Amino acid sequence: MSIEVQLRESTLTRAVSDAVQERLYYTCLPSANGNYVDHVDVSKSRPPKLAPHGDGTLRLRMWLDVYIVTGQQLSGSANGVPQGATTPEGQLVATFVVSMSGERLNIVLDDLDSDPPNPLLAAVLGAVKAAMPLIPPVDFAPVFTTLDISTPQTSRIDLVNGVAALRFDAVGPVANHLLPGQDWAIVVGGGDIEEFVGDQLSGFVVPHLTLTPHWTPASGLPRVTVGWRYKPDLPDPFTATGTGDIGTGLALIAPGPSATLRLTANWTLHLDLGSAVPGFVDNDVERVVRGYIAEAFDPADIGATRIDDRSFFIDVQLPPLTLAGASFRYTSLTGDAAGMTLGGTVGWLGADYDKLSFSRVPFGRPTWFGTCRTNSRIPKKLKLKDVSCWAWVDFSSYGTYCGVRYIGPSTALPYLDPPATGSRTKAVESVSFEIPATQANFVTKDVTIVLQTSRGVRQINFGHPIVDVDREGNVAFDVVYIDNCFHLTPEQTHIIDWLTGKGPGSPEELKPPPKEDPNWSLLLAAGRGLEVQLVTLSDLEPGELIRHRSPTHSIDVTADADGRVQVPIFLSLNDKGSQLSLERVNRQSLVGKFQIKAASFVRRAAVQRGRDERLEPSYDGGVTLTRALDKGIYREAITAEGIRLPIGFVAGQGRGAAVETAPVTSLQPQPLPPKADAVAGLDGVMEVLPIPGFESEPVAVARMSDGSAVVLDVDAAGRTRVAGRFSGPIGHLTADAGWGLAQTADRTYVFKVGRS
Repeated sequence: MSIEVQLRESTLTRAVSDAVQERLYYTCLPSANGNYVDHVDVSKSRPPKLAPHGDGTLRLRMWLDVYIVTGQQLSGSANGVPQGATTPEGQLVATFVVSMSGERLNIVLDDLDSDPPNPLLAAVLGAVKAAMPLIPPVDFAPVFTTLDISTPQTSRIDLVNGVAALRFDAVGPVANHLLPGQDWAIVVGGGDIEEFVGDQLSGFVVPHLTLTPHWTPASGLPRVTVGWRYKPDLPDPFTATGTGDIGTGLALIAPGPSATLRLTANWTLHLDLGSAVPGFVDNDVERVVRGYIAEAFDPADIGATRIDDRSFFIDVQLPPLTLAGASFRYTSLTGDAAGMTLGGTVGWLGADYDKLSFSRVPFGRPTWFGTCRTNSRIPKKLKLKDVSCWAWVDFSSYGTYCGVRYIGPSTALPYLDPPATGSRTKAVESVSFEIPATQANFVTKDVTIVLQTSRGVRQINFGHPIVDVDREGNVAFDVVYIDNCFHLTPEQTHIIDWLTGKGPGSPEELKPPPKEDPNWSLLLAAGRGLEVQLVTLSDLEPGELIRHRSPTHSIDVTADADGRVQVPIFLSLNDKGSQLSLERVNRQSLVGKFQIKAASFVRRAAVQRGRDERLEPSYDGGVTLTRALDKGIYREAITAEGIRLPIGFVAGQGRGAAVETAPVTSLQPQPLPPKADAVAGLDGVMEVLPIPGFESEPVAVARMSDGSAVVLDVDAAGRTRVAGRFSGPIGHLTADAGWGLAQTADRTYVFKVGRS
């Protein structure tokens, strides 16, 4: 039998359709003639079809549902979902040629057209075709190399009974060899497996020994019995003939995308000295010869591992195989009279079909923002200069953010704050406006945008700010107040609870963050900012465990030899209370054993990240932010209350230019007491991060090369130790002179820093 690779028809079509859906999910398509492509999906109502073409190739036809939203539909469904986003305008049909070239399987897009013809689809046909992915060829040459099979002279692909058979040096009619539960398989004839085992044992060289392999599957398992004949040199008058076999079985080790094929061998020997020699002499000489063979043959000589004097195994790494992002898993191995079948299941790419989801917060009255720890009371009166008007739209399941088309009015445009075009995070993104109340008076018309993503296009109407000022100049305002104070309850004195009367809960353990933690940018952008509290616990039992849990963090630390430990707590300044807890695991009381210091970081600006960014304090307690972008150098004032006022722009000097102003406030990362060189003996330290707001405290977090993180602290003797485990977002947020600065891949955040 020739070697074949067989795929279920559904395996091949799903792998390709998943790759197409994955590409379309994240592709921004241009508008045409005032119409928008809302999104494009591989059709679920009309599954892909595979058919022979008569020239030794196959044709895969795939239908795409195209959703078109007209400008009229958008304007008529502001803040809703337009009709074109829910009903496809029509279908495109993509035709792929599936063929073999040597040991390679090729899948190439041959044609894309509307089905049936449709003028609206014709306008976007070219853009959709350009977005179709290139399917990399699947090279099966490593399979031949691994199994010691000669390079085939011919190859072809056939379709039979729902199976695509990739046939190499084909002999005889095609047949379905897949077993129940197999999505794919490599089918190898018994003769080829004999040669494979013979090649693996070719180094089993003992004088006067000949080997003859035979394909002898047993109980559905692949097995080769290697018969041998041995003619040892014996002193006269003895003559002897030795016979025996090497029983070899094949098995899968560590099934998966890159499994191991293990060949286990056990050899036997029978020596016949002739009828004139007593049996006990036969046995004695046989033992001597067996010992000689065992001594003459070292399994390591053929890359094998010894089990005992007559047993060993050889491991062969199976090559990883992928088709359009789907990985073939080696999970089953069987044998019958015809040969061996090695195959299994498929790890799918798992393409998304989600559609754009959004929630809008329109303009209203100006807002005052405060927290329990930084504001002793809520003000009763405020002036225009003290407040801003906010509006935003949060959106998710959006694939790729393609941009915003601003409709008007022009008075609000300078305050538009969108994410970076091309963003494709899995988290919630936002397009927002923060307009100083002093400027909001001039925004008298509804602020409207068209939000464009690869998974939907929506028109968003934010309304307009409502600014009412009395005769004394006091403005009517709304209050956002966050209770971020802690509480000890009489029932649970061993837990500091940030929500009065609530138990510690059991939030899900977080996975260790990657080195560039994406959740750090989410924490910076959430709510109105964040607060970092440093809890110092003392008079504990040396070595006792302290546990902190929150929706974002999981920290386990132990007290040092003096019974002291510091725990950093991260709280998002949002409108909702969060379940946070800090407990002594031994359930002893915390009363009188802790102190809490806090640094609040109230976000005053979130802008596109630039180069050479600088903050300069201003006379009124605010700062001036200067940054270089490709279009030029921008300067804007940020008041202590968070009012942003553009004050300067120099066009055409951004690219490659440095900002010519020395920073009065240096907000670069500062060294910590637990410095990187102090933990040189700790393997795998990638970086040491200060606790934001507490750079001078003897505590820090170290990121490790395996993706985990640990808490470091310095004891009274100046020794740095690993206090415990840290899981959750953390990054660089430097603070000085009442202001803080943090940067992510595409955003810069400016914070007003308060301490208590």
